[in-house]
Amino acid sequence: MAKASDPAGELKRQEIPPKDGQYVDQFWSGMFGTLCSLAQTEARLVWMRYSAFLIVEGLLLNFIKDNLSKHVVVLWVGIVGLVFCSVWAFLNHCGWANQNLFFWHAWRLKFRMENLTLPTDAFAGAQPPPPGGDSIYWTAQLIPMVLGIVDCAAIYEGANKFAINATWRLGIAVLAGAISLGLVVILCRRVHGRPGFA
Repeated sequence: MAKASDPAGELKRQEIPPKDGQYVDQFWSGMFGTLCSLAQTEARLVWMRYSAFLIVEGLLLNFIKDNLSKHVVVLWVGIVGLVFCSVWAFLNHCGWANQNLFFWHAWRLKFRMENLTLPTDAFAGAQPPPPGGDSIYWTAQLIPMVLGIVDCAAIYEGANKFAINATWRLGIAVLAGAISLGLVVILCRRVHGRPGFA
């Protein structure tokens, strides 16, 4: 693409067609590398966020351990921890979705060598593959789920402040966990309704 001026002095875009197929392959190779780099950057962001959430959740659980006798503190820290785990799981899902989207766009690029085999062939399809197609995804989601259960246990313990029996406390903790899990599932499903996934 180049700019050319007309007699009136205004700049207009002028198409410059490629001279040969080599130019086309160089362009698509550059695009392929850029898209794969974006996907790898998204993967790095997933694990950077993972480390940050793991540290925060560890601090919260340590705080709960040091304040077990203070039921109100345990209750609120348990709620905060459960919210953190929900956000953590949702951001994990979004990171995987973005990674798959970039790799899928890279797979869609057309090279002159039609029989060329690329690592992105695993992302072939009419739409980007949704997250959850590999064991790493589910293993990564397992940690916030387990820590969320621990936070529900903290909510159970903290609810003792209101002098209610164990059955009601268990019901409150289970309800909190179910609401948290339900919101994460709903939000993760909505990720695929945005441009690029619709």
